Amino acid sequence: MPRMAGPVRHLGLNWRSALIHVLQTLREAHLLKGSIVVLSGSYAHGKATEGSDIDIVVLEQDSLRRVKAPYGVHLRFEQLESFRERARRGDDYAIDILRFGQVIHDGLGLWPQLTDELKNAKWPDWRAKMKNANRRIRLADDLLTSGDIEAAREEYLLTATQVARAELLRKEVYPMSRPQLSEQLRCVGEFELAAHLDTLSEGDGQTEQLRRIGQSLRKLIEAPKV
Repeated sequence: MPRMAGPVRHLGLNWRSALIHVLQTLREAHLLKGSIVVLSGSYAHGKATEGSDIDIVVLEQDSLRRVKAPYGVHLRFEQLESFRERARRGDDYAIDILRFGQVIHDGLGLWPQLTDELKNAKWPDWRAKMKNANRRIRLADDLLTSGDIEAAREEYLLTATQVARAELLRKEVYPMSRPQLSEQLRCVGEFELAAHLDTLSEGDGQTEQLRRIGQSLRKLIEAPKV
């Protein structure tokens, strides 16, 4: 079992107990033999905090049956070949799992092959992140205008996350999970964007501050890139 930091607890379960619980649930559902189970996200990165969810990805060769995860565990099921194709195309979610994921169980014996294929994967396209951010910020602006502050804040957070990932990829830094993005941004000199991401992640910011953040994000989205 991989070594991770932090005895974070969810309903009395630390992360090791949570992994054991998930593996037992998958075993009882007869899903272990035909799947690869990978710990991902902040725990795999070694950056977990008290509020971190435990992210587990189940790569299945055949069926996509679902089982219920315990509170505090985010359990995601992916079809193996679809996942491999996403990694080949440069999908940053798939590549993050292959780069940083900690395999818990390999019922297919394919994890070494999958990680080896990462050598030929494309670098994720930062332009696609900016396009997504441009769509989201329009919705965020509309929500703010309508007075739905909470929904607008969430959309600005999603926008800022996409912009952050785009800026990091553009500077040839591979973006990690959201809690680590601010630190990565500061390392490449993007202090204002890091501050916006922190403000939005903490649920702060009322109408005027959100408006200013939105204007700042739009400038980044629309600025010509070399």
